[in-house]
Amino acid sequence: MISDKPVIFVASSTERLPVARAIAEALAEPAEWTVRVWDSEFAFSAVYIESLEKALDTADFAVVVMTGDDLANKRGVQVVLPRDNVIFELGLFIGRIGRERCTFFVEHDSSTQIASDLSGVKAAEYWPPEQMTRRVRPGLAERARELKKRIREQLAQHGTRYRPDGDERRRQQQRWQFLRRIEGLWWERMRDGDDDQSALSLVTIGLDPVTNGAVLRGDAYDLDGGRLAEWQADAALQLDDPPTLHYRWQGFHESARGAAIAGQGQVSFDSREAPSSGRGWYYDIRVAEIQGGHAPVREKGVRMRRLDEAEAATMRDPFSAAAQALVKQRIADLRFR
Repeated sequence: MISDKPVIFVASSTERLPVARAIAEALAEPAEWTVRVWDSEFAFSAVYIESLEKALDTADFAVVVMTGDDLANKRGVQVVLPRDNVIFELGLFIGRIGRERCTFFVEHDSSTQIASDLSGVKAAEYWPPEQMTRRVRPGLAERARELKKRIREQLAQHGTRYRPDGDERRRQQQRWQFLRRIEGLWWERMRDGDDDQSALSLVTIGLDPVTNGAVLRGDAYDLDGGRLAEWQADAALQLDDPPTLHYRWQGFHESARGAAIAGQGQVSFDSREAPSSGRGWYYDIRVAEIQGGHAPVREKGVRMRRLDEAEAATMRDPFSAAAQALVKQRIADLRFR
C-alpha cells in the first residue's frame, strides 16, 4: 500500500552519491515527507529499469544531481557532461511526475553543460564548501532550504500526487481499452412489456479522459418516432464478466423542459473483446413528483445494439428525414431484442 506521506527521490551518478546523500540529509523532514536516495532503492534482483519504474510509481518530487562526470568532444570543443543514466532518470521523472516537481542540482564552476531542453526545469546551482560564502555563494544546505520552501508551497496548493502502482495502472489501461471498444452510437430499446411513452433511445457513449470513465448522452423517441426527451449520464465501469456500466442520469422531456427527470441504471455487454450488444435496466423519477423525499419510481428493462456504419452515417444528422425514417424503422424492428 502506498503511503499518503509525500516522497522525494534524490538521484545521482555513483561518483556524486556523497552529494546526493548530503542533499537528502538537508531535505529531511520526517514529519512532513520521506526522502530516498536512488542507490538505496535499487533492487539487485531486478533489472535497472524495473527498479526505476518502481521509484517512479511512488515519487512526488525528484532531485537529480547533474554535475558533470564525463568529458566529451562537442564540435571540436571539450565539454563536461552529466552521466547518461542521470539524464535518463531525470527525463523519466519529468515524464511521470511533471517538470514542476523536478529539480536538478549542479555545482558552480564545474563547467557542466546542461542541455537546452532542460531550461524549463528548476535548477539549483551550489558552491562546494571550500568556495562557499553566505548569501553570495550558497551551498547545498541553503539550496535545500529554498527547495523545501517550494515543496511546501506545491503541497499546500496541489497536495500529494496521485500515485497508482503498476497493478492499478494495468487495471486502468484495461478499463480504458474496453471503453474505447464501446465508444460510439448505440440503439437502446425497451424490452417488450416495459414501454409506456418512450420506445427507443439513440445513445452516444464517449470517454472522459479525466475520470477514465464513460459519458453517455441519449435522445429518446416515442412510439411514433417523435423526439421525446434528452438525457445524459456519467458512468463507472465494472470490468467483470460481463463488463457492466453503472450510470446516474438526468434529463428533460421536449414538451416540458422545466420538468426534470432523473434516475440510475446499468447495462452489461455481451463481450469484453468485441462488444456489440448489451442488456440492462434503468429507473426514472420525475423530480416534480418528489414529496417528503419520496417519489414514484418506474423501472424499465432495456437492450442495446451498436449502430452499423450505414445507420451511424444516417444518424449524424438526427433531424434529417432519413434519420427520422430510420428511427421509425428501428422502433418497429425488434430483431435486436
